[in-house]
Amino acid sequence: MKKSLIILISVLLLTSCVTKSPYITEHPEFTEDGAPYWTVLTPINKDRYYGVGMGQLSNAINSKMRAEAQARDEIARQVSLLINTAVKNYTNEAGLTNNTQELTAFESISLQVVNTTLRNVIIENTYTDPDTNAIWVIASFEKKYLEDAYKAEAENLKRSLEKRKIAAIEELANAKERNAQALEQINLSNNENKEQQLEALSKAYEQVIAEKNSEIELLSNQVSDIDVDTMVENLNKILNE
Repeated sequence: MKKSLIILISVLLLTSCVTKSPYITEHPEFTEDGAPYWTVLTPINKDRYYGVGMGQLSNAINSKMRAEAQARDEIARQVSLLINTAVKNYTNEAGLTNNTQELTAFESISLQVVNTTLRNVIIENTYTDPDTNAIWVIASFEKKYLEDAYKAEAENLKRSLEKRKIAAIEELANAKERNAQALEQINLSNNENKEQQLEALSKAYEQVIAEKNSEIELLSNQVSDIDVDTMVENLNKILNE
């Protein structure tokens, strides 16, 4: 009975190690020279992004800072690639591939998500090479936080565009009011060039109105094209592939 219990515990421990391993393939914990294996192979895991960096500068503090920056950059690249793929899939499905302005707006989401990600990166471990004094750092970021960050930035973009639309509508109303006041002043004046002034004012006003209406229409389309729920669903499909 005691022997069976020992075997059962051993199996459970081995199973636990396998499921928690951040690597796709099996390997030793350390390299032949005693360094952690993550210094030669960045872990890959379905639940986390990992980044590894190395610094070998004039002192330990600067070396560690360089290593941490490299590790964060590696994670940022992975997150950026994922979010860019999600945005591209969504814009393709929504038929927005020919609208440069809208694509630029969506691309801003990727940048903001990466910035949010970097604030939540965890430094998991460090290693100092005894021969070279090079400092190695491994950092990670949990993928489960990507959905919240992506959703938040999509909502932020939509709110920003809605505010710009409201501002453009207000500017249009102000332009109409200014035009009416200018027309009244010209009509009340005794200027001999009154007709020319009225014609010039009319042309300038028409141009302003056309530009504002075009801006409002563009912003309206951009707001309606941001379906946050669909964007999040699209992201989750990629995360679960």
